[in-house]
Amino acid sequence: MKIIFSDIDGTLVNDNKHVTPKTKKAIQAWLNAGNLFVPVSARMPAAIKTVTDEISTKLPLVSYNGGFIVDANGEVIHSATFSKDLAEKIIAYVEDHNLDLAWNFYSGNDWFSPKLEANLAEEELVHVVSTKATREDIKNLPDPHKLLLIGQAEVLDELLPILQDKFSKLYMVKSAPHLLEITRKGIEKGSAVKVINQYFNLNPADTWAFGDNFNDLEMLQAVAHPYLMDNAPDELKKSFSNITSDNNHDGVGEVVEKLGILS
Repeated sequence: MKIIFSDIDGTLVNDNKHVTPKTKKAIQAWLNAGNLFVPVSARMPAAIKTVTDEISTKLPLVSYNGGFIVDANGEVIHSATFSKDLAEKIIAYVEDHNLDLAWNFYSGNDWFSPKLEANLAEEELVHVVSTKATREDIKNLPDPHKLLLIGQAEVLDELLPILQDKFSKLYMVKSAPHLLEITRKGIEKGSAVKVINQYFNLNPADTWAFGDNFNDLEMLQAVAHPYLMDNAPDELKKSFSNITSDNNHDGVGEVVEKLGILS
């Protein structure tokens, strides 16, 4: 049995947030041959399924960059949260300094936000609705798997080193210029690959991965056959020899199609 790990946004889906027919057909053929396909995303589980259910409703899912992993039946394989007190302190810093950022608090299948304009835009993007919450509500919520800050790239770039210095127990990475993902230390897509490989007792030589951004780096480094999308930043492309087409031109599908022919 072989396995493919794939990022979603900028990789599996095109800019319209859809899996193209060619890519869908190639992945379904891969699955029908007895192989595994695992979406690996910073998204919450429900937001992953809005994309992947059109391929198959029975896929293992890696959400929150590896913080919450379920098998094909939705049973939890791995769950790693961090203290809601730390989340509250980050949100307090953002609000007390009047930073033009929208925070998002995720725990398991639940998403809480202050319902600012950027939160509503994110809801429309992922086709999932958040529950309205304030900073004061956090003490009554479960510990989060992820905190997401949405805002202008310059604001996040200036904030990132400050938060890294203040909250060294947390892992922080930008998944897009306007998105800052915060999870527990040690939680990233590469660690998820190891959890899945061990769970299914897979041969490391039979592992492939597709990604397009810096938060995919550890995942790509953790597999035998990493593929970077052509729409990835040039800085990342310097580190990889396997570059496939961009996400609008079946970059994932064209490789999976060839793998199906070869296997």
